[in-house]
Amino acid sequence: GSLLNMLLVYRLSVWRYMSRAQHLGSIMNTPSGREAYLSAFLVDSRMRGQGIGTSMLRYWVARARQHGCDTLWLDISETNTHAEALYLNLGFEITGKKSFSGHREAFPVHDSKEMVLRLNGPTKLDAG
Repeated sequence: GSLLNMLLVYRLSVWRYMSRAQHLGSIMNTPSGREAYLSAFLVDSRMRGQGIGTSMLRYWVARARQHGCDTLWLDISETNTHAEALYLNLGFEITGKKSFSGHREAFPVHDSKEMVLRLNGPTKLDAG
């Protein structure tokens, strides 16, 4: 299913995308213990501004808490200022920056910012 989705989205450039994935460890967290990590989270640009992203984040916060997690982590591209503003508004904090270690010319990848939402108390996502 994942390969089919990648083929539908990336078409002929899927192989470049998959080769880039070998290096994603340099910019993605590996959750441990009571941490949840949210990856590949996006809302289609035509659907943004309707509360869909906030609703999905509420769902993932609830799921993370059900599994005993006390933090929810994610990484965003340093160029994704709209997502960064949303996450900051919802209570996420920027905790670090990561540099992509792979080859960039074939399929550009921007460095990322690591963000965390602490779940061991009330969050802005709880109201709603």
